[in-house]
Amino acid sequence: MKMYKALFVLVCTALSVVSCTFIKTSHEKLIAKRLEVDESPVIIVGAGMTGLITAYELKKAGISSVILEQSQRIGGRTETITYPDKATAEEYVEKYFEKSSVYPLFRELRLPLVEDFAHSAVKIDGKFYTYTGNGDRDAYLSGIFTPDEKAAFLKWNMKTWELYKELQATYYQGKPLSQRLKNLMIISFSQYVSHNNLSRKVREWIRLTIEPELAIEWDKISALDGIDVMHVFLDTPQGFGEKNFHVKGGNSNFSKALAKKLPKETIKLNCQVKQIVQSSENVEVKYVGANQKEHVIKGKYVVVTVPLYVIDRIKFVPKLDDEKRKAILTAGYGCYAKVHYRVKPEAKKTWAKYETENLFTFITNGPTGVIYNTTDCEEQLSSQDNQVMTLVISGYYARELMNKAPRDVEKITTRNMDALFPGFSKYVTSTEIRLYPTAIAYWPLKYRRSRFDTLANHLREPFGRVYIGGDTTENGHVDGAGRAAFRISQQLIQLLQAK
Repeated sequence: MKMYKALFVLVCTALSVVSCTFIKTSHEKLIAKRLEVDESPVIIVGAGMTGLITAYELKKAGISSVILEQSQRIGGRTETITYPDKATAEEYVEKYFEKSSVYPLFRELRLPLVEDFAHSAVKIDGKFYTYTGNGDRDAYLSGIFTPDEKAAFLKWNMKTWELYKELQATYYQGKPLSQRLKNLMIISFSQYVSHNNLSRKVREWIRLTIEPELAIEWDKISALDGIDVMHVFLDTPQGFGEKNFHVKGGNSNFSKALAKKLPKETIKLNCQVKQIVQSSENVEVKYVGANQKEHVIKGKYVVVTVPLYVIDRIKFVPKLDDEKRKAILTAGYGCYAKVHYRVKPEAKKTWAKYETENLFTFITNGPTGVIYNTTDCEEQLSSQDNQVMTLVISGYYARELMNKAPRDVEKITTRNMDALFPGFSKYVTSTEIRLYPTAIAYWPLKYRRSRFDTLANHLREPFGRVYIGGDTTENGHVDGAGRAAFRISQQLIQLLQAK
């Protein structure tokens, strides 16, 4: 009897194992059927500038990649509005600077460019100072400052340029910062400026020049961060500020040109990445595709280029380390409001009395922000066509608009334009409103942060097989997107070609 019972138990156990194995195998087949599995050496999350440039640099080295983009288009925060008459306005990125990390790519891709000078007309304490000199430093400065103010500014300029050169020779060459530069990480840029013998007008000119680039007030960032931003406007041995430029036909043509250099299957749109799982040998990225089905891509490395403020939408296995988490959570973001006007050519009568040589680009020091007249960038438009004017409102004035309806923003900004240029509104034919509450990354001084601090450097280091990069990890502009892309792509090329 005992023998029969033992045999019965043995048979049941065997059946149980077979059954479990069958169920497990069936379950795995079901998962495999539900999840489409693909492979690529490098998986890139995000088809913005960092993602596209990374893929482009890898391709030149003979390394394939796949880009997963959540939206229906490429380019990230580079997007162009095209009007029925082929005129354009930029949704986000308005210009690029000549010494930006991405500038060589414009030449490499043979993109036609429209160049402009670094500096602008300004309004300081209610007085208009139009742009003069056609790039000549002394003519421009003399049109704004007294001889003593100009001399004081140039002295400050020389000191600031020397600090920037030191930053280039140390940090940007992988060397430690000097104590002098470290000291500039614990005071604000506004404090740094105020410590010099500068008049209010000169200080205001510096503030008005830098704050639109930051989208935040100059007392919110460290002096070292401010110097890194301000360098494009300084007098240097190469000239008075860096030229900036715009791509003919719209800045989106940069994204399109990069995408055309990639194999068609490289970019997958409407793909929301849910999870990144890495091991010592490989990495798996799980995402939901346009068909609302779950997919998995396996690879050797993954590059995450999404803005830091949305990175928590992705589950990392293993979790990001505490230092990276702290770096992400203590990042700050300046905001922009952009208002695009199409106006009749007669609108120029409203500002004609202020324009001796060139009023636009015009920094207004107020609720109208920086005013661009981009008509000159449009070859197909003449002086008789409707003009394209853009307001880029940042900082405090932008924050005041963030929670308002577009119609209310239009009323407020048009009223402000009428106050600046009486009668402006009667020439407006159409208006486009864009609000960007997280437009530009910055490193808040209140948290004792800097783009050059230990946390920032740690975030840029690989997390196993995961690389995190983009403009929100570098310097808040397309230059930052390019820096991240070149750094990461070079590291991956070395790793993959070594194998």
